[in-house]
Amino acid sequence: MPLPSVVPADQADKLVSIYALIDPRDQTPFYVGVTSKKPKVRLSSHLNDACYLEMKGGRYDIIRAIALSGHRAEIVELETVKLCNWVEGEQFWIEYLRFLGARLTNIGTGGPGGFGAKQTKETQLRRQASAKGRDMSPLHSPEIRERVATSLRHKIEIDGVVYSGIKAAAREIGVSYGALHYRLDVGLAKRITPRKNNNERKRKGGLPCGAKHWRSRPVTIDCKVYCSRTAVAVAFGVSQSVVGTWLVNGRAQYIDGGPPLLRRKGKPLKGRPSGKKHYRSRPVIVDGKLYWGIVGAYKAIGLSRATINRWLKTGRAQYA
Repeated sequence: MPLPSVVPADQADKLVSIYALIDPRDQTPFYVGVTSKKPKVRLSSHLNDACYLEMKGGRYDIIRAIALSGHRAEIVELETVKLCNWVEGEQFWIEYLRFLGARLTNIGTGGPGGFGAKQTKETQLRRQASAKGRDMSPLHSPEIRERVATSLRHKIEIDGVVYSGIKAAAREIGVSYGALHYRLDVGLAKRITPRKNNNERKRKGGLPCGAKHWRSRPVTIDCKVYCSRTAVAVAFGVSQSVVGTWLVNGRAQYIDGGPPLLRRKGKPLKGRPSGKKHYRSRPVIVDGKLYWGIVGAYKAIGLSRATINRWLKTGRAQYA
């Protein structure tokens, strides 16, 4: 799994390894990468991808050639850096080894999304042949080109530095457009010039969108404010469904009170109550410590759900 281009604050000091794959036949590096795992584990993953899954790519071709010659690719740890500095570290080692004459198979200059990658002549010819004869004029009309250019010219500010637009910022910082849009969404960057929000347009039916969507509302959890449910999920390393569960059982709250509950059409379903009325959503106190529900209690303590239910009956645990 690739490392994130925008690192949550609570994971910025996590250590990762920058490594190089070595050809044992001539002891030359042919690939530079970054991993949060142990280098030997990452090497095993490369070998599995090349020899068993038969994945395509320059480094996989070299690994297979090494295996056919009776040898095994080697891995060398070049440097250990913090997670917040992995992009600069990988780019430095790729540029440095290429300066020394190494023929690396990295398609780009390092970082997320293959930044700096160049297409081969064969790929360019293949794409030209596939696009030949297609009518692309509706996609390149003057109106569409002007609208796209206007949307990219808005000035943005990142860490106190002002850039003329998203495109200029992406080139200067060395990240993808998606990473910059994410920074704008979570508040790590801000727009200086106003932009018309296309998501605010009216829609026929369906759920609300844009700033009116419940996932765009500020959320507070553990006395800290996050700009949206997505920001909470990224900061804690959990899924948005888990954040939704925290909002239901009370561990997290919307600052503005949250959206109205979505109701099912027709008659209500029979069975046990759900949501805040469900008994598993009620806070539980065990040995003087508060847990957010039975599930949170048994996972934190390391026991079964039946044990927590038994403690509730015997009085060792109580509902808050």
